[in-house]
Amino acid sequence: MTTADVHDAKAAPALLETFMDHSGRLLKLVWVDRAYQGPALAEAFARHGVRVEVVRRLDGQHGFVVLARRWVVERTLSQLFRSRRLNRDHERRLDHHAQMVCWAAVIRLPRRLAADAPRWPEKRPGRLLRTRA
Repeated sequence: MTTADVHDAKAAPALLETFMDHSGRLLKLVWVDRAYQGPALAEAFARHGVRVEVVRRLDGQHGFVVLARRWVVERTLSQLFRSRRLNRDHERRLDHHAQMVCWAAVIRLPRRLAADAPRWPEKRPGRLLRTRA
């Protein structure tokens, strides 16, 4: 994590190195927008064998247009910031904030998985709803 006055594209090479230094980390493909094009970042991605695809607008497009894969980051951030701790309480230390983001993701994942799980009685064939006599 970096301070707010550092643009993401400038901080990305160092963050990528920090991320990839941990064992078991595997990153194969990254979708970026035009701001993430630069020699330092390209070199960092190439050093780790990461393929980069730049998501661009079509020529002549004006106004709001949904671009493929661009919405994934915004959706994930909005889902994480539903957590009250991330939205209201501001941590003093970066490592505490990073752990709160991890906790919010850990809490969100089983809820997302459970959304696909069958619910009783509507989605479980063979089960009848008992009525009270």
